[in-house]
Formats: sequence, structure tokens, C-alpha cells
Amino acid sequence: MKSFKSVCSVFLWLVISIANAGTNGVYVLQGSSYSLKVEFGENTLTTIEPNRTSVYRQVKPDTYEFINQNNRNIRYWMTVIDDRTLEASKPDTDAAPTRLVLQQGRALERVVDINKQWAGLADKYMHLAESDPANTQAWTMCATTAYSRSTMSQADGDAYAAKTAALLKQMGVSNASPCPDVLPF
Repeated sequence: MKSFKSVCSVFLWLVISIANAGTNGVYVLQGSSYSLKVEFGENTLTTIEPNRTSVYRQVKPDTYEFINQNNRNIRYWMTVIDDRTLEASKPDTDAAPTRLVLQQGRALERVVDINKQWAGLADKYMHLAESDPANTQAWTMCATTAYSRSTMSQADGDAYAAKTAALLKQMGVSNASPCPDVLPF
């Protein structure tokens, strides 16, 4: 009887795993334009971001875990909600999980375009920071704000830009923004 229970347990694990299988593709943080590529493998979920790739290992039928050894061994979970939705969380905290939604068609094109726009502006201002030493600090603030906007919601990006603009004004930058396309004064 014990072996029958073991077989049933394995079978149930497989059925739940298949039922909760996510979809490979580009996912966007809900309320944001930040996107990352997700690939499902055998007992793994891999996230591919511009600056890192993280391999999550399956710990439950619908949950994958990544332990960041470069950051105090913080544990991160990705939970498959359905074939188009993931939740990212830190299981050792009380923080609410973050939803990620699979993007396709025009919605995906829009997110990719927004990210490319902000990344292009970040590159533009980093090049200016390197070539204009007298204004390096202002150009760097413009670049970091553009990059940050690509990872935040519109509201959070606007709030971040407002704080950066206030800092630039405190530094004595004139009433005109050095980068009005990123930091409107």
C-alpha cells in the first residue's frame, strides 16, 4: 500500500506541475514597463534581464526558488499563478508579492519600445558624462534617471525624476533642465 501512495504522490506532483506550467516569453511587472524574459526548463525557471540571468529551482509544484549568494543569501520565489501570470516574492519577508504578466503582440511591442526609449536616453547621457567632464555629474544624474524610468511604473518614475530634478537645482543647475526629455523642471 505504501508504494501505491508513493506512485500516487508522484503522479499528483506531475499533474499539478503540468497544470501550473508557465509560458516561456517576456513578462512585465504589473504597473510598470520593466520586462524580463522567462524560460521554463525541467524543474527550472530562468529569468533573463539586461544585467543578469538567474536560474530558479523548483521547490513546489508551482514554485521556484533562487538564492542570491551575492546578496546575503536572500531567497526569491517565482510562483506560477496561471499560464500567463507569475508572482515574484521574498518568502522570508512580509513584503507583498509582485505580479508579472506575459506580454504578447502589441502590448509586448509597446513595452519593448518604452524600454528601448529609456535605455537609448540613458546611453545618450552616459556618453555626454564621459565626453563633457565639466557637467559629468548632471549628465550622470540624467542617465541614471532614464535607466530607472525603464524599471519603474510611470508614477514611480515621475516621482524619482522629481527628486532628481530637486537635487540638480540644489546643485546650482539653472532653471532649465539639462535633459528635459528625462527630467522636466
